[in-house]
Amino acid sequence: MIEFRQNNDSEVETIAAAIARFETALQAQHPHNLVIDMRMNGGGDMTTTRAFMERLPSLVPGRIFVLTSPWTFSAAIAATGYVKQAAPDRVTIVGEALGDRLVFFAEGRNVELPHSHVVLRYSTERHDFTTGCRPYTDCNAYIARYPLTVESLAPDIEAAWTIDAYAAGHDPEWRLLRRRSIMLLSRGLSHGHDARWSRVYAERPVSWPARLWSFLMLWTAPNRRR
Repeated sequence: MIEFRQNNDSEVETIAAAIARFETALQAQHPHNLVIDMRMNGGGDMTTTRAFMERLPSLVPGRIFVLTSPWTFSAAIAATGYVKQAAPDRVTIVGEALGDRLVFFAEGRNVELPHSHVVLRYSTERHDFTTGCRPYTDCNAYIARYPLTVESLAPDIEAAWTIDAYAAGHDPEWRLLRRRSIMLLSRGLSHGHDARWSRVYAERPVSWPARLWSFLMLWTAPNRRR
């Protein structure tokens, strides 16, 4: 399993170094299937993961399962799209709907109101992941250079991560995958497994503030309290 919590460098490791580590582990362990967890990835810089996502199907011969949620946003949507585009028949999206549509505007400028001095930000660059931005002239330059065209990134298998599941320490997506006999190691468990099904799980320890933030996001999400 690979988990991306952001598409930016962290205070302990650059994302380029993390990706190099992931590739080394994949080449050494030869997993047949792979899970990519994008559920808490709010985005960042989509240029940091595109090439890796496009290469993943060549490193994993079986299925690639991408876990998504309403907090999979911006550059994380692009990353999900690039791996889906690279191997549409082998990529399965599991979880909940993404945090945005496949056509949206981002990147822009700030403007300060003259009297209140409140700063507003407006977006100027189109991101169209359904046409690769080919029909337009106002697109993000990176999307125009590396077009992304997918029909849908809606979950193929729906599984909601509710506040009740979080409080109980359950992970519905993982439970669903395990029920479908996908032989992977899940968080913190140690089971016998064939070498082909080895896990790549790269995640720095989660601090209590990060846990609290995840809890609050689940608690405040619409229609998720029960």
